[in-house]
Amino acid sequence: MSFTSVLPTPQIILKAKPAPPTDTAKGIDTLVSLTVYAASKDTAKGAEALSAFSVSIPPQLDTAKAVDLPALAGPSLYGYILRLVKKGDIILPDDQNNPVHAWKAKLDKLSEIESKLREANPSQADTLAAYISELKSIVDSMPLVKEGDWVYSDHFNLHLRALRKLIEIEEWLTTEVQGSRSDMVQLLDAMKSYASQLSEKKTGDIVASADWNNLKQALGFAPRLNELASQLCYKIVVLIGDAPPHSAPSGLTLGIFTSAYGGDPGRDAVMFTDDDLDYAPVVQSLAQKGIRVFGVYYPHYTGSLGQNALANFQYVTSQTSGKLYNGYTSWHTQMVNDILALLPPGAAADIAFVVDVTSSMTGDLGDVKVKIKAVIDALPTDRIFRFGLASFRDYPGYYSSYGYSARYGDSGDWPWKMHADLTTDRSAVKSAVDALVAGGGADDPECYTRALYESQFFSWRY
Repeated sequence: MSFTSVLPTPQIILKAKPAPPTDTAKGIDTLVSLTVYAASKDTAKGAEALSAFSVSIPPQLDTAKAVDLPALAGPSLYGYILRLVKKGDIILPDDQNNPVHAWKAKLDKLSEIESKLREANPSQADTLAAYISELKSIVDSMPLVKEGDWVYSDHFNLHLRALRKLIEIEEWLTTEVQGSRSDMVQLLDAMKSYASQLSEKKTGDIVASADWNNLKQALGFAPRLNELASQLCYKIVVLIGDAPPHSAPSGLTLGIFTSAYGGDPGRDAVMFTDDDLDYAPVVQSLAQKGIRVFGVYYPHYTGSLGQNALANFQYVTSQTSGKLYNGYTSWHTQMVNDILALLPPGAAADIAFVVDVTSSMTGDLGDVKVKIKAVIDALPTDRIFRFGLASFRDYPGYYSSYGYSARYGDSGDWPWKMHADLTTDRSAVKSAVDALVAGGGADDPECYTRALYESQFFSWRY
């Protein structure tokens, strides 16, 4: 390889002793062996600069091994530290290699997004797959270096081309898939700001410390953009009922969950022996898993009972970033509008309807059925929505929990029954809705606590 310098004539200072390291990628070892030092040079300009000295490059001397100087803080990209350099630093092998490894990890992350997108919007997944293929062709041509190798301008150029392709991908994800959500736009603008200061290099150009740093700073925004772009399937529990909750009694071995979970007797053991299952931790667990609760409250009760029931729905919806609807309104129409407003253009949702079917809901269960089916029918089919259905009454028998003692439920009641796990088969879910029957329930409070707890175990996509 020949090097043609386009640099101004450097200031050459003869040294009797080895010069201090002032250059990143040009091979300080070579310069020290020649007892010359280019005082005007910067970090990372590469082997090309040596042509200014009219010297041959001994093959055993290198760019990337140099000296191990203290690293400045730099971004971590999928576990690989992207060291920031300063004038006077030496480019080390990891300064080239870690970004290469990080690019490969980024490809894996983009492939994960593609898989999720395929479950929500297959046509957009095809577009992303084409983008990933283009980025992969650039990354596959990036070499790794070892001690004794040179880092050339083409090494930097490949990183820059990959960055520009990544920005193109992130811009598409931000606008077309995520609906130009503001947090992604801000991150993308910051990435573009660093990238705008970069240009491809040719033989004889300086790849300065600022070039490497701007490249790495731009890459540092990739993990958070990846995290936001991955939010492609929203999880919603539609909780429908009229009563306040009570806690779940501890230490029960009722044998009542076997049929609800397809014959899995292990579900019977999921009780809480130290303390009764309390409402607040269950709601917080839903929030932590990203499950929103859209509550539909039918205000049957008056006085303190009605106030407690309403407080139940207000609490769970506010704590999970959900919505609250009055059952005696056209809640189904508003719910469809709210779901579509929540979802970015490329996203879909898993929606699980969880219905109180105790006796107090008898008069309104017909209305509930009509409106659930209306929601299912109204959501668009160009995205992959999935629907599920469960019901609850109460624990059959007499219990005492948190100072409250009563016959919780009648004989034959259940605290949870899954009628349809999440599926794209809308007709099957609507048939299960039609089969719901109200009855039982005994006392006024019902086992909303257990129902919300069990809602975590629908087969949510991710």
